[in-house]
Amino acid sequence: MNDNVNPKDKRPPFVTLLAALVFILSVAGFAGLLVGLARRPVLSNLDLVVPLWLLLAFSGIWGIIWLGIAWGLWRLSSWTRRAAIICFIIYQIVNIGQQGLLARGDYERSQLPFVIGVAVLLSALVTFGLTRPRIRQAFEAHEYESSNG
Repeated sequence: MNDNVNPKDKRPPFVTLLAALVFILSVAGFAGLLVGLARRPVLSNLDLVVPLWLLLAFSGIWGIIWLGIAWGLWRLSSWTRRAAIICFIIYQIVNIGQQGLLARGDYERSQLPFVIGVAVLLSALVTFGLTRPRIRQAFEAHEYESSNG
């Protein structure tokens, strides 16, 4: 298998798939924000562990972050490769932290080992995929081609 990438080559399939999946994460974040705003009268009457505004803010912020990363992955922007790895790991830690600290029921707590395992597996997959030589070269070649016009 040839690890060299011609600057005129297309985006690697892994990056295309990851960009699409990250875009879906963005849509999910924005959907969570919109649904939360639409159902605010009902949700505000619930005995939530975290204030509703904070949950909605997290959804919106992650929606914005994932949208930027999806766009950067799609365009093969050089900053995106590292940002995607870092943000994905932070996102997993935040989700695990929320479930570990905020879960009230035994069922939610019993799912924590599975959630941690999936988070580690997905983080490793994203990190491994984005650090492959062919993927790195695609980002570098695209950056070189963009800077030299």
